[in-house]
Amino acid sequence: EEGNFFVHAAVSMGGNNCPIEVLSHVIEKYPRQVFQRDQSSHLPLHVAIQKVSWSKHRKRRIKPKEKPILESLLKAYPGSARERIHSDHNRYPLHSALANGHSWSHGIEALFLAAPETLAVRDSRTGLYPFQLAAIPVEGEFWFGIDNLETVYQLLRARPDVIFELQEAGNASTKDSAEERKKRRML
Repeated sequence: EEGNFFVHAAVSMGGNNCPIEVLSHVIEKYPRQVFQRDQSSHLPLHVAIQKVSWSKHRKRRIKPKEKPILESLLKAYPGSARERIHSDHNRYPLHSALANGHSWSHGIEALFLAAPETLAVRDSRTGLYPFQLAAIPVEGEFWFGIDNLETVYQLLRARPDVIFELQEAGNASTKDSAEERKKRRML
């Protein structure tokens, strides 16, 4: 088992090539691997939400068949939703999944339930809150669908207080710039 990452490999195949029953068997056979990072420092959950080179648009999306993969991984290791992804700007899995175009009904809800506190954390790469990340089209796509809208709505519904934090930050920066203008005038 040392050096072999069977759970990671099963997850990387996706829901179309690795039925959930097979993944469940692999997790049952190698339960410690859900806690292990591979040579790229990824946990199996990280593999499930990251971009991969073999997919059509160089992105891996959670499709309805793949939602059980996330749920299975989170059930085996709920703390993985709090484990940052070092190779992706030290993002939380929720932020990375949103940046990769995952939606509420296809995995984001499961990540939120496992680590609700991450909704109040700004993304380490963009500085945006999760609801803002959900509102941005994924690179290469120029449409905003009902899945995106539902995701933004559910994230805001869960943590509406982040709007006030944005408002306070905006007021503070407006006040700072007004004070800076005043100082410049005095010089």
